[in-house]
Amino acid sequence: MYLQGKKSKFRIFIIVLLSSISSGIADYVKTIDHIIIVGNAQDSSIVNFLADVVQERRQEFVTFFNGGLAAKITIHLAESETSFFRLAATQIPDWSGAVAFPEQRKILLKPGSFFNPDGYRETILHELAHMYIADNFSSRDIPLWLIEGCAMHLSKSTLSWNEMIILGNAFAREQVTGLEAIDGLLQFGSVRARLAYLEAFSAVRFLVEDQGNEIFRAVMGDFSREKNIDQNFVKHLGITLSEFEDEWYLSMKERYKWVMFLQVENLIWISLVLISIAAFIIVKIRNRRIVRKWRETDDLI
Repeated sequence: MYLQGKKSKFRIFIIVLLSSISSGIADYVKTIDHIIIVGNAQDSSIVNFLADVVQERRQEFVTFFNGGLAAKITIHLAESETSFFRLAATQIPDWSGAVAFPEQRKILLKPGSFFNPDGYRETILHELAHMYIADNFSSRDIPLWLIEGCAMHLSKSTLSWNEMIILGNAFAREQVTGLEAIDGLLQFGSVRARLAYLEAFSAVRFLVEDQGNEIFRAVMGDFSREKNIDQNFVKHLGITLSEFEDEWYLSMKERYKWVMFLQVENLIWISLVLISIAAFIIVKIRNRRIVRKWRETDDLI
């Protein structure tokens, strides 16, 4: 997740700065090139873990974007959930685990009490991707589903089984949120927000798999107030957003059609069919045994 806004830029910067000093959040510091990671001394192992993740993946980000960060950024590991929301100094959903402020060169991360390696790895890479997007593209003009989908594309290698089932269920039941509707992400509840992120991820992954990274970067880099998304898509993809969305939708329905078999109502019918088949086979075998015994009896007589 990322937030922007020139009007609150100075206010947020001062609040973050003063809160960082007063809370002792910068007791432990790790620096990797343009990236500074700070946290309490008690969370030093998590800070070191985050530094290792950044060190491992930052060159991949530079390669993907054909460029690096424009200036230094600071990643703050909050000391508590309360301080996380206080440091954000703006309204963010309860379900958010981190938030990036590209204009303030800040990333805020929920505290160590929420730590799990896979989750933190994905979260820090997601927010780091937001910073690279902001520094290499005019992100203010890019639709949110492309921004969030790009961040997820760079932070996730694949979907988990549970995520595939969630996404597959949405397509199977035709309950998919339209891509443009994802602009309202910050007002979504946690369940709908999770689905929106997965949709954005699958749409961007579909675009990259179909067109390649170069075309995707061209699309991301060619947004402006003078050019709407249809003009951009037609220029680089040869189709409108609506046509792209139709292709993506049909592709995802085909890819996740196996999830339909996991629907409760379908499982009931499948179970009934299997039970019927099993009963038929059992009766068939039993009848053959009876007939065989009759024949054996006749031969003895």
